[in-house]
Amino acid sequence: MNKSLIVYLAASVLTLMQPRIVRARSYSYVLSDGLLVTMDAQSTQTVLTLVGQPYANYRIDCTVQLNGWTPLTNASLNAAGTFLYVDRSQLPACFYRVLSSVTLVSVGAEDGRITDSHSNPGQGAIVNATDTGNAALRAGDVGGNEKEHMAFLSFDTSSVPDSATVVAATLRLRRGTVSGTNPFLTHGTCWIDIKGGTGFSGSTALQVPDFTAAADAAQVGALSNAANDGDWSSGTINASGLPFINKMGTTQFRVYFALHDNGDGKADYVGWYSGENTTPANRPVLEVLYR
Repeated sequence: MNKSLIVYLAASVLTLMQPRIVRARSYSYVLSDGLLVTMDAQSTQTVLTLVGQPYANYRIDCTVQLNGWTPLTNASLNAAGTFLYVDRSQLPACFYRVLSSVTLVSVGAEDGRITDSHSNPGQGAIVNATDTGNAALRAGDVGGNEKEHMAFLSFDTSSVPDSATVVAATLRLRRGTVSGTNPFLTHGTCWIDIKGGTGFSGSTALQVPDFTAAADAAQVGALSNAANDGDWSSGTINASGLPFINKMGTTQFRVYFALHDNGDGKADYVGWYSGENTTPANRPVLEVLYR
């Protein structure tokens, strides 16, 4: 099969905004951060070689018609500063892009949950920022009418270069348990709000006013339903939220369901692990892609 070659390459400080269209069997390009990308197309595969700083992280994506990108692989350069990827999808034409990537773990001391009370519904009442168990982060209801859990996540996003353009961000939480009925089935969309910099109520420390504090942008994404304990809920941050990824310090997220209580008098919530969990693989992560 004769594959047409169409490649789009981007990295941390690349200013090229439009795809480069290349109709050749082999092509090399040095990105503005020094990364060398070589693409060699053969009859049944395309080989991408990355050469740059040792242990630098990137992600390789592809698309056929630029109407949505498919992640191919996370690319972590080895000690020699190289990475090799072979795409055998045999698409007749494909755009490729290489984006700088950073995966951040939530700051355990600043994440947790806030719960409201019967006497003051919708305002927040109880803060728990120290739970290390499988339901340290919760969203759903408490077990009495008009009581709700919200989860809060805090990330140090200062490792994203000041000059970078954030292209995509994805929040991932690992499910630890479900109490009662899974609220993903009864409570509507599980929304994500974002606050960059100062924290939801003027401090990065978790506190009661965070429950109702204004976000920089509301409902910038929605978490998916993790079907089983140990599975991941993930939510892609949309275009309205990306500008609030704070490249100078902290970025926080608030997670909650559209319906605060389904009125059955029972506790119905999903529990996720927090950044303080003793197993590092369980901790919430934020993946940021930038050029």
